[in-house]
Amino acid sequence: MDLSSVNWQFIAPVAVIMAALLVIRVLPRLTSGGASVVEPSQVNAWRLAGEDLMILDVRSPAEFAKGHVPDAVNMPVVSLQSRLLDLRFGETDAFKSVPVYLMCETEARASAAARLMKQSGFKRLAIIGGGFRRWKREGLPTASGA
Repeated sequence: MDLSSVNWQFIAPVAVIMAALLVIRVLPRLTSGGASVVEPSQVNAWRLAGEDLMILDVRSPAEFAKGHVPDAVNMPVVSLQSRLLDLRFGETDAFKSVPVYLMCETEARASAAARLMKQSGFKRLAIIGGGFRRWKREGLPTASGA
């Protein structure tokens, strides 16, 4: 194939769009401090089986009230750092051994929360893949209200 016959006016924009989509999908995971990503259906199965775990929803209270995972705890990412500092002296030790599954609408805020929590000593962290949007799309149970 002769490169002079390639329609670069078509290929260049497609390449830029593909690169942008890759960055949008990969960047949150790179900034999560190494937290793994777990399938929503797996977290739901563990939750229904009575596993000792915490689902931490880091969306705003208004988003949380519109819909959330049953028994999830709402702690907006914007207040997470100050809350972790307030709880720094021993009170979070009990939670540091429990698996914490972080959720936001997609994954971006959950990744930021994972990074903050890793820095505060939480070791058993994972991000719920696709966030609450995917949780709903898969038809998993939800609750509403505060």
